[in-house]
Amino acid sequence: MVKRGIWKGRDYVPTSEDIFQNQQEQVEKYDNWKNMNSKQLEEAVEDDLDLEDDEFMKEYRDSRMAELKDKANQYKFPHGMIDITKQEYEWHVNNMPADTLGVILMYQDYVPESKFLREILEQIAVNHKTRKFMKIVATKCVENFQDVDVPCLLFYKNGQLYNQIAGSKCRTIFGGLKMNYATVEYVLAKELNFIEKEFEEDPRDSLKTFNAFIHKKKAFLGKDEDQSGSDGEDDREYMNNQMFRYHHKTK
Repeated sequence: MVKRGIWKGRDYVPTSEDIFQNQQEQVEKYDNWKNMNSKQLEEAVEDDLDLEDDEFMKEYRDSRMAELKDKANQYKFPHGMIDITKQEYEWHVNNMPADTLGVILMYQDYVPESKFLREILEQIAVNHKTRKFMKIVATKCVENFQDVDVPCLLFYKNGQLYNQIAGSKCRTIFGGLKMNYATVEYVLAKELNFIEKEFEEDPRDSLKTFNAFIHKKKAFLGKDEDQSGSDGEDDREYMNNQMFRYHHKTK
């Protein structure tokens, strides 16, 4: 508009690209808040005054605070992974706090992957105290339990078995003989939904790259590839339905 020779510029109207860019910045900002505790959230608001008038931020912060409070009130198991007996099995399963997740490892230490998994789960249990980790030697729980079926993981909630994994499938999914803390924690979080933990990438990818390198090297040298058979065994039925549902007698 021109008035008395003075040009009045039009009000700025953001383009679709400007709007998209702003939305991207907000998404990145909110994503960063996901890993903040209550104190860090308060500091974020103090550092960015614009957030005080951000309605979405207020709702998000209230929701996040409620989530953190809920986690703080969750029952904690302070003693890490515990040993249980056949006679105690049912009691431990049925007496967990409501909606608490628990896992029982049936193992044999003379089976390498089984021993590795036990040792790693003992470490993980220390860092994930809202989950109940239990262990028992397989043959002390079920007589004549086959070695090929260990390690065996049984997942419980509210006294009910809701998931299980055993034998070669269990050994393979965690990384076989090369399993480590990161690979086991990743599978428990992302594939078995047993613990809560964020990951940027699957730590097992590095194992696949390493294994591919070893196989190529052996082929180049004219040697047979590793045929230990540990990860290539067929899955077997390691328990009947009575064991899965825990209808068998433990006394």
